Amino acid sequence: MAFRDKKAKSYAIPDSITSIENGAFYDCKSLSSLVLPESVTCIGDYAFYDCKSLSSLVIPDGVTSIGTWAFSGCESLSSLVIPDGVTSIGTWAFSGCESLSSLVIPDGVTSIGTWAFSGCESLSSLVIPDGVTSIGTWAFSGCESLSSLVIPDGVTSIGTWAFSGCESLSSLVIPDGVTSIGTWAFMGCSSLSSLVIPDSVTRIGDSAFWGCGSLSSLVIHATGAGIVDSVFKGCKSLESLVLSDGVTSIGDSAFDGCSSLSSLVIPDSVTRIGDCAFSGCTSLTDIVIPDGVTSIGTWAFSGCTSLSSLVIPDSVADYVNWAFRGCSSLSNLVIRATGASIVDRAFKGCRSLCWLAIHAKIVIPDGVTSIGDDAFRGCKSLKSLVLPESVTSIGDKAFEGCSSLSSLVIPDSVTSIGNCAFGGCRSLKSLVIPDSVTSINNCAFCDCYSLRSLVIPDSVTRIGHCAFSGCSSLTNIAIPDSVTSIGFYAFSGCCSLSDIIIPDGVTHIEERAFYGCNFSNNLKQELISRFGIEIFW
Repeated sequence: MAFRDKKAKSYAIPDSITSIENGAFYDCKSLSSLVLPESVTCIGDYAFYDCKSLSSLVIPDGVTSIGTWAFSGCESLSSLVIPDGVTSIGTWAFSGCESLSSLVIPDGVTSIGTWAFSGCESLSSLVIPDGVTSIGTWAFSGCESLSSLVIPDGVTSIGTWAFSGCESLSSLVIPDGVTSIGTWAFMGCSSLSSLVIPDSVTRIGDSAFWGCGSLSSLVIHATGAGIVDSVFKGCKSLESLVLSDGVTSIGDSAFDGCSSLSSLVIPDSVTRIGDCAFSGCTSLTDIVIPDGVTSIGTWAFSGCTSLSSLVIPDSVADYVNWAFRGCSSLSNLVIRATGASIVDRAFKGCRSLCWLAIHAKIVIPDGVTSIGDDAFRGCKSLKSLVLPESVTSIGDKAFEGCSSLSSLVIPDSVTSIGNCAFGGCRSLKSLVIPDSVTSINNCAFCDCYSLRSLVIPDSVTRIGHCAFSGCSSLTNIAIPDSVTSIGFYAFSGCCSLSDIIIPDGVTHIEERAFYGCNFSNNLKQELISRFGIEIFW
């Protein structure tokens, strides 16, 4: 029996019919009312698909099966009672029933299929019967009026996207029997205010609660599980968080943008903190990283603008670029990690940082081997710094703009000082460069306005472009015999520099190397005769 694409508004179905076949009323857009005889036991796939005008329907008690897409797109259907004989609701069965506001699912149903009620925008309340053990992928996705929901104790898994976009859902109890919460399961449930995840849960999918902007209270009892990628990203109302001792890792972007999160206890079981894990948690004032953590990811705490103190334990073997970038209130930092590098931009923009100890007990033993590019760039409050003897390289712009840094000891182990490494350290008054350094790179100490005393060791063969440009307090300097070249603008703007000794080994000085230096006429003429007037102009 088929009426596919017919234009009639109603049909009479004889009592002898036992099955509404696949596609029987497919795309009957004008069909507004229909009475199914009690003899019907099966409603086939696509049976009433896209019957946009169908506003009411009574499914007979004898029906045991509702097929895939059976009522999908019946956007005028406002209420529905599914009879007790039905045990499963098929994929897409009622998806897109935009007007469906009332729904009774019988106790006999054990599974709710993929997309079964997806897009039922008017559905406001729902009781899932005790017999249901699984809720399929996208099952209630986009049910934006759904405000209350009871998930029965028998449910063990909640599928991917199952309740995503249920923006009116304000309360939810996840029963103790649930072991798996799928990826994006409750994503965008923007009214959900509190949540307890039971200890039965062994798997939480990526982004499961992403964008739950009203979620202010969260307790995770789940043990032996990781906090996966983006799971609570954008939960901007989340104020406090309790993680169970069994959690071993905090995934990428797990709490990214949780701007109200002010307190957090990371359990001792955690070994890894992922990329952007707490990025943008602007209310987070303090945090204790447990001794078991070995890895801190890129941007992990970047933009935590209220974070004031931090201790990085000696268990940390790796923390990567930008990890604490923009922590503008960070004033106290202790790095106990050994055998690690201070990587690129790790603390860039920590403008309140005024005290720094790298490694244990402030007297710094070996451990840290390199300080990466931009590592402490812009830490304007950093006043003193002691580097351990294990450090061999200081990266480009590593301490650029640390305008309060007044004293510095570069250990003998350092062989490389990067471009602009200490540029703009305007409070730095004296400097000893160790014998291990062979080259002073471009802009390495430019604009160190207060630098008065400088010792360049015999090991240096090259002084780079703008290396000491703008060091306006520097009065005299001795260039060692080992130097063969001096780059352009190397000492330009050193207006207090009145005396300099340049050895015979220097064969090349580039233009404007001494532009603005206050040399005597005799010294200036001597240098012009050796290297040309271009070194001043």
